[in-house]
Amino acid sequence: MKGLLQYWWGRSLALTVLLGSSMSTIALPSAAQSPNVLPVLVPEVPIAMQNPLEQTVWHLVSYRNGNGDMIRAWGDPPTIFQFASGRVTFATGCNRFFSSGYTVTGEELTLSTGHSPLIACLSDMLAHQELAIVAGMATVRSYDLASDELQLLNRDGDVVFILKAQTLATLTNTAWTLIGYNNGQGDLVSPLPDTTLTATFDDAGGLAGSAGCNNYRANFEQADNTLQIGTAASTRRLCPAPDGTMQQEQVFLGLLAEVSTYDIDGNQLTLKDAAGNVLAQFAT
Repeated sequence: MKGLLQYWWGRSLALTVLLGSSMSTIALPSAAQSPNVLPVLVPEVPIAMQNPLEQTVWHLVSYRNGNGDMIRAWGDPPTIFQFASGRVTFATGCNRFFSSGYTVTGEELTLSTGHSPLIACLSDMLAHQELAIVAGMATVRSYDLASDELQLLNRDGDVVFILKAQTLATLTNTAWTLIGYNNGQGDLVSPLPDTTLTATFDDAGGLAGSAGCNNYRANFEQADNTLQIGTAASTRRLCPAPDGTMQQEQVFLGLLAEVSTYDIDGNQLTLKDAAGNVLAQFAT
């Protein structure tokens, strides 16, 4: 639009800026001084602020216990926290907890209560830690973020949790360890004590791991979040102890053939059948 706006070298330019419903003028040359200069209207452009807590999986380093002491977190896999879509989830190694929501205002952090289907922890130490974590989450009122360390604080400014940023896991080239599986009766149960079941997917479409007693191999095909696993071939050892090891192995290998989709949430992998039922859960 020729002639609509002219710049005069060495003179002031009147800028009229509209901000919401109010208008303020910067520089005050009169119309007589700049007869051909029209106000430049600059519309307000909203700036989307990224939530600094999201897009990261946080693992627990230490927590405040009921006596007010900071205790180094215990457990393998570690307890993880994840903030996403207005909710916070944390997995303790026993159970997975979901808050009904959370809000961030500056450095203030408000958590809403949630729920979780509870299963028993494999050790008393892990159970006591879980209770302390759940109790501590109810006291969080603010946070302090510096580099890859996140501290959650109570209303007095005391540190309740210290968390570290964790690299996101991928399906392939990750050593997955089973933490729960469908026992065939619709229940998700933990593996037997003193048994370790694993799975590692490679880039060539091969799956290998331990079924608790025998090693196994299978082929797989993956696209987006769909996953098809072929019939597994395994070694033929017999493991009489602990009791139920061979039955657990048979159920686990059978579940692999039923897998239709998968989800990765932080450091946890969930395998599901075509109906969306959880077949197995792994952690790094």
